Amino acid sequence: MNLHRPPISAQLWEQTEKLLDRWFAEGLTRSSVLPFRSSEFEHDAALLGAKVFKRGARCIRDLDSNQETQLEEPQEKESASKIMSLSGWKELISENNHDFFDAASSIFIVDRKLAELHPFVVSSLNTLGIRVLTIDCTEQNKNLTTAISLCRMIDMSCTRIVAVGGGICCDVAGFVGGLLDVEIVMVPTTLLAAVDAGTGGKTGVNHPSAGKNQIGLFANIKSVVLINDLFKTLTPQLVHEGLGEIVKHAWLNGKFETWKTAIETLLDDSSTQAFADAGVIQLIEENITFKKTVVQADPREKNIRVMLNLGHTIAHLLESLSLEISKSEAQQCIPSHGQAVSLGLWSLMESGLLSNPPDGLKSVLQRLNDASGLRFPILRIGEFRKQAVHILLQDKKNIQNNSSLNEQRVRCVLPSYGCLKTIPDSLAIDDFLSANTAALLPDELIDHLLRTGLVR
Repeated sequence: MNLHRPPISAQLWEQTEKLLDRWFAEGLTRSSVLPFRSSEFEHDAALLGAKVFKRGARCIRDLDSNQETQLEEPQEKESASKIMSLSGWKELISENNHDFFDAASSIFIVDRKLAELHPFVVSSLNTLGIRVLTIDCTEQNKNLTTAISLCRMIDMSCTRIVAVGGGICCDVAGFVGGLLDVEIVMVPTTLLAAVDAGTGGKTGVNHPSAGKNQIGLFANIKSVVLINDLFKTLTPQLVHEGLGEIVKHAWLNGKFETWKTAIETLLDDSSTQAFADAGVIQLIEENITFKKTVVQADPREKNIRVMLNLGHTIAHLLESLSLEISKSEAQQCIPSHGQAVSLGLWSLMESGLLSNPPDGLKSVLQRLNDASGLRFPILRIGEFRKQAVHILLQDKKNIQNNSSLNEQRVRCVLPSYGCLKTIPDSLAIDDFLSANTAALLPDELIDHLLRTGLVR
């Protein structure tokens, strides 16, 4: 943790944003050597841009001097080192935790909607003299502008950021904490955030042209705190969104048969009472433990952690393209992240790219799709096919940088069921990745989607 971090100037932010726009427009990948000119941009702006470009590029090159600078590989630390499970908010802010959440060094970043649903969260923090920043947690607001604004509101005395909210809040606050190099505590308040964004330290914000989570970094999360009371206001839709990630984990660790009853409990009764069910509590804890195990084995997503992106290539396409279409068509429906993940998993099975699902898994995904209220096809590719190809090629998992656009492929995660029942030995990593990923042409993947009826 850097207790003497220099402030990031407005000029440095401005230059960094311009560089990011250029690199995304050029279709560069995280393995590319990122170009800049020292006559136009500060070296520090290039370093900062490379740090957050697709969660970290390896090298920058000054075209004026032709000098390259290799970026240091971040130190790999255990992410989400501590998980706390509490029944109520008062336990978190009790006297026993005052040393941990002290007014002098802690800042809480709170989802505005959560603050409205649970007003005692902010009022209790105000009583303790702890500073609170509330943010509107929407996909449109999940961007670098929001992150920069938060950074400027956080002074040098802050050494700990506590994120209280859903996935967007956890992503943005975690990104800000990583930029400022302070301790980060996640208090996820949705099922999706608990099993996904709140665990693992993978943070990010959206870019207007490149799409979902293209700007970000890997942050070290000190603690994840689950507070049962804050789950009581979850709508059925929010519960269903979290189930998409849970089904994804069930595929990867081969536990769908074990988890099926608890999953169906949440499908049948998405009310507060369901979260008191022992099987549901165990389901959530085992999902967090599974993700934490994968993250600890591969904190910087060099190999096996890539498997956690199952269904996400399509999910991010659906989200990003829907946002793009909505710019000209106000009625365009934009699926949430949880809905998009379920749709991504379903379409991979429907197209045959994922084969041999266990009994009942596909029907669970169908129930989640039906519950979403989204009508098929949810969007049209048609005149937006060029944008769809661009979004797919910007996917963070892609590692190729071919000169010809027609040769570039999408690295698609297509694992066998139960591939992560045990973590593969380091000597077998290359064979594992080869067996569980595929390099597909963007048009090939789009054609698979068209055959499912998900898009037209």
